[in-house]
Amino acid sequence: MKHSLLILAVLAVIASPAAAQNTEIGAGFALQYSSWNGCCGKGLGIDFAQTVIKKDTWSGAVVADFSWLKFTEADYNEKDTTIVGGFRVKFLRHKRVSFFAQGTAGVMPWTDSEGDSAADLLIGGGGGLQVRLTDLIDARAQFDIWANKDLDWYWFDRFLFAIVFKLGKK
Repeated sequence: MKHSLLILAVLAVIASPAAAQNTEIGAGFALQYSSWNGCCGKGLGIDFAQTVIKKDTWSGAVVADFSWLKFTEADYNEKDTTIVGGFRVKFLRHKRVSFFAQGTAGVMPWTDSEGDSAADLLIGGGGGLQVRLTDLIDARAQFDIWANKDLDWYWFDRFLFAIVFKLGKK
């Protein structure tokens, strides 16, 4: 399932004419903390944002976000895949430093070294800042917090440090 969502997002970007695109693709290092054990998972994060609203100082985009993380302790390993989507609002979009906030929901399939696995529903959001390095490349620092209702409420905090590639018109 995770691969099919990624393929669909990439095809949607490729299928639209280049002149009409206003797409950002970010990829980088992800670090996730979990409230049930306070441990950290490390891995890769990728997101796609397609701008659907443009105003003078802000813009709105539909977002698809994926992370592949691995938690490693002395006698315990866990692999998490976060698959979320939502809406992002970027402020000061024409400035060198812009800020954004987003709301997301999705699913987190996971497996661990004890043979357990599940797919937890996630809801939450986050925000961050994006710094323009060139007309086509930005750097992003992002923080997300997601909640999951299992037997109790669990929280996942994720930090993403990414390089963002911008396609299409500003």
